[in-house]
Amino acid sequence: MEHYQRALKIDSNHRSAHEYLGELYLDMNQLPNAEKQLAALKKACPWFGKCEEFEDLKEAIEKYKAKK
Repeated sequence: MEHYQRALKIDSNHRSAHEYLGELYLDMNQLPNAEKQLAALKKACPWFGKCEEFEDLKEAIEKYKAKK
């Protein structure tokens, strides 16, 4: 987690760091924090949420919710 947070301090729009941090939050059962990373990705993606990282995290969140 520390590495992702450090990457985001350097570049707050680092899409991969947001995606992986969001997935890590899901692994830690912290859905609200994962959703915050998804919101940050929506802003960071060049086409208003249309990028691979956004889609991947969105799918991971949907799967997480389906299991609960």
